[in-house]
Amino acid sequence: MRDTLKEVRKCPTKRPKWLAENVWKDLWAFWNTETFKRKSETAKKNRASTTGVGSSLHTGGSIPTNVHKMNMINKGIEPTVHAMFLRRHQTKGNKWVDEKAAAANEKYQQKLLELQATPVDDSHPQSPITPSYDEQMQLWIEANGLTKRGRLYGFGVEGDTYTGSVCQSSSQKRVTAPIMHEAITTVVEENKRQKVLLDDVQAKLKKERTKRKKQSKKVAKLTKATK
Repeated sequence: MRDTLKEVRKCPTKRPKWLAENVWKDLWAFWNTETFKRKSETAKKNRASTTGVGSSLHTGGSIPTNVHKMNMINKGIEPTVHAMFLRRHQTKGNKWVDEKAAAANEKYQQKLLELQATPVDDSHPQSPITPSYDEQMQLWIEANGLTKRGRLYGFGVEGDTYTGSVCQSSSQKRVTAPIMHEAITTVVEENKRQKVLLDDVQAKLKKERTKRKKQSKKVAKLTKATK
């Protein structure tokens, strides 16, 4: 339904045949309000890059991140966070899919270098820290943060398991509960607003369909009576 309404909004001067005129007018009256415009603009910004350079792109297609991970293991390639990100965000010519991906990688590399520059202990001052995969993922969160909806950029559904549940060393910061709470609240509130709109539209569409069915039955009876 949401995708259908998006298509309707693309043609403000042409009413779809399946949409009753009164419903169409009500929709546009709502879409033209300042409240909806503000919400729409906010949603647009939320979908955009956290670095301000556009929406997220990747080269992984519909293949889940964990499948990419298994494929790399089967090929004898260590699936580090960096390798996983490169696999999904660089083309075959080793070019980044967009500026956002390049910026995210640069931030992560800087965090990784800072961690590896920290000596393990006084007896091994030259031994760099080799973080585990979970620790690498936590570094990624520290470097790039979460979106306003609490999502982790770059790792699809797998990233959701790391937005607050990763065990970390004393040198790392846990994603705070208030941030997660705010993100969850934002999602819940947005879903409520969308549900109210969709319920209203669906109710009107149902009413219109019932009306048309009654009219069709009435026409059928009249046609039958004239024969």
